[in-house]
Amino acid sequence: MQRPIIYTQNLSKTFNAGKPNEVKPVQNIDLQLFTNTYTVLKGASGSGKTTLLTLLSCLAKPSAGVYECMGEPVSRWSEKFLTRFRQQHIGLVFQHFQLISGLSAYQNIAVPLIPLPDSRSEIDHKVRQIAEQVGITHRLDFQVDKLSGGEQQRVAIARALVNNPPLLFADEPTAHLDSAMSERILEIFAALKKQGKTILMTTHDPLVEQHPAIDKILVMKDGQLV
Repeated sequence: MQRPIIYTQNLSKTFNAGKPNEVKPVQNIDLQLFTNTYTVLKGASGSGKTTLLTLLSCLAKPSAGVYECMGEPVSRWSEKFLTRFRQQHIGLVFQHFQLISGLSAYQNIAVPLIPLPDSRSEIDHKVRQIAEQVGITHRLDFQVDKLSGGEQQRVAIARALVNNPPLLFADEPTAHLDSAMSERILEIFAALKKQGKTILMTTHDPLVEQHPAIDKILVMKDGQLV
């Protein structure tokens, strides 16, 4: 039987525990996702989907429960080991792009390669290869501040993929794009699935839910999967 690439049991996150302003954005999540699947996580604002994505992408530690990623018990690890694991295995695409202002598209894409012992020629090959895949080669020398929203999103996707991670997490990647550019971004994700990537994407966008590459749609409400 195939082992899930993502497995959680009673995964929970609490902020300000025991205080009057205690918040529980994620509660008792049981989840299994398998390799080479494309899953959408939807829900109203405040439902907990972004917090769950943050936990699954190893950007934060859960307050309780079990999380195993690629067979590793990551919920037990320190921040140091989580950071290393994330760099090697997880690509992240943020809702607001989080590109470095003042740097070129090329430089932004290359950022995840800086901690690695790659030569300059190896970095150049990886950056140009992934830029071609997402259709942003013609803008590599432009400062990201000069790019359109769709172009910035493609730079963000390229940055997430330049290390060739098996897992890709995307938080509302079409939220600030028009329908034509949203379609373009979804086609990029569909192509990544064909290459064997495992994708989890949060969204409010009905266009995303209708895409034929989607395998599963999960719904969150009040911090729980429903």
